[in-house]
Amino acid sequence: MGLDNGITVKRTAQTENISEMRLFEDDYVRKYKCDYEVCYWRKCWNIRNKILDVVYPWEPLSVEDIDKIIEVLKSFTTDNWEDEGSSIWCFDNMEETLRDQINNLGVLKRLMQEHELEVYFYDSY
Repeated sequence: MGLDNGITVKRTAQTENISEMRLFEDDYVRKYKCDYEVCYWRKCWNIRNKILDVVYPWEPLSVEDIDKIIEVLKSFTTDNWEDEGSSIWCFDNMEETLRDQINNLGVLKRLMQEHELEVYFYDSY
């Protein structure tokens, strides 16, 4: 086991009809009809710590919370990557993933404004 964190959208009959939600599906999620995974971090204590500074785990997230998380992800640089905790990944390995996640969160934010979605930050710790 280890630290796993992420942002998910609860799968409902309504979300099944939102074509853009497929962006957040991989083969496993599609096959087993799991909740949609917008972001996932494995053993990134630094990301976890900074996100926990702005939201509570397992409580529904608002559009404003998504904005805060986007700002957290944008704040990381090579120079500050481990200031708030360590990670098994170096910044160079995570930089593209963080950009993709920021884009995913932008899509999620728009979808949250258009639809009633249940969005959560989960924390395995």
